[in-house]
Amino acid sequence: MKYVFNTLFLTALLLTFTACSDDDESPSTGSNGDDTGHGGSASFTVSGDLEGEHTGIADFRAFEINGIHTWDITLIDQNPITFNISFAQTGGESIDAPTVGVYPLEVSQDENVYLTTYEHFDGNPFQGETYTAGIDGTSGVMEITTSTESLIEGTFSFTAARFEDGQIVGSIEVTNGEFSAVPRP
Repeated sequence: MKYVFNTLFLTALLLTFTACSDDDESPSTGSNGDDTGHGGSASFTVSGDLEGEHTGIADFRAFEINGIHTWDITLIDQNPITFNISFAQTGGESIDAPTVGVYPLEVSQDENVYLTTYEHFDGNPFQGETYTAGIDGTSGVMEITTSTESLIEGTFSFTAARFEDGQIVGSIEVTNGEFSAVPRP
């Protein structure tokens, strides 16, 4: 179990660091809500260890690194970066885009289950606190309502826990989540 958790946790960290893009070349929606033309959008409310209503951008992509295939939907704000939510599937073979339907948000490598992480940044975009759905009794659900090559839309809600030094040290609840994701440039 520890090996599976560590593998999934490292995958989540990999996704977090590869999800960042060059701010100078990618228009975005800042934490103040100004639309600068990215095309994707996201909004949600968080409570628990963290509190607030957030908006940002949303995009999706499929990629492969060292034989590990990943399909990822990323929600992030910019200017400054305060959160990064990743919904990811990983596997040994190519993964298709999700179809319209309901998907569990858990720590699992089962097909049609999304590993979900919420990363909170407080001033330093390279030192975030990561909360993961599916550990310590937490879980969630994502409903895809539109799925095309150029647009994926849906809703989500989940609870997530923060794991540090072998112990659970905090938890959050994310509600009223909505996204309209476009392909990552």
